[in-house]
Amino acid sequence: RMREEAAHSAAMAERARADQAEVAGTLQARLRESEERCARLEGDMQKLKQAHRNTSEPQLMVEVASARAAGEDLKARLQQSEETCDRYREQLAKALKQLGRMREEDHERELEQVRLTMFA
Repeated sequence: RMREEAAHSAAMAERARADQAEVAGTLQARLRESEERCARLEGDMQKLKQAHRNTSEPQLMVEVASARAAGEDLKARLQQSEETCDRYREQLAKALKQLGRMREEDHERELEQVRLTMFA
């Protein structure tokens, strides 16, 4: 019986060791992936820093001015679009009012026709 218990304990210990080895392997793979990703990001950061150092201030000023001009142009286009939209809304509201009046007039005429035919 003691041999069976010892064999069972040894088997359990072996399974636990195998599980731990698997976990360790997975963690090592994740660590390698993280280190590779970190190295790539550090390389990208170095490239950005180098590009920033190599870009002259006048060139940066030109890029900023260009971006500002583009922003102003977009603001003007947005304002124009909003005004156009407002005009269309007003036209639609007027058209809907007129349609309502026309329907009401048609309804009144139909009622008048019915009254005339009933009393004639």
